[in-house]
Amino acid sequence: MNITLIDGLVVGKEDNQVTHKDVVIRELTAGDMMSAQTASERVVETRQGAKLVSSPSQMTYEMMRRAVVSIGPLQGPVSLAELGKLSQRDFGLLNDSIMELQDLRLSEEVESQGREPATRSGD
Repeated sequence: MNITLIDGLVVGKEDNQVTHKDVVIRELTAGDMMSAQTASERVVETRQGAKLVSSPSQMTYEMMRRAVVSIGPLQGPVSLAELGKLSQRDFGLLNDSIMELQDLRLSEEVESQGREPATRSGD
């Protein structure tokens, strides 16, 4: 799926900056989900000893970066630093587009099984 960012990703030094707005995203695979889950986990020390915890927000960022095939000539997955350079508008657009693509694939799968796809509340 192709999308166009509003503000774009600015790369390069001050005197040689380029803004990339064309983004290609793809459907996440099970492997992407597993890698994102692993990347979002960390060990923390508690009174009961070491505990493995996962951050839901970090999981979201890890999934987003893996869904990006490219931003302009930059090949994905993008780094968290590159993802963090996006404006709030572009970050929201990218997140919404990835979710839309996932929902589209799920709807296609449900329809192929002869069932009516469920809609998100508020749609």
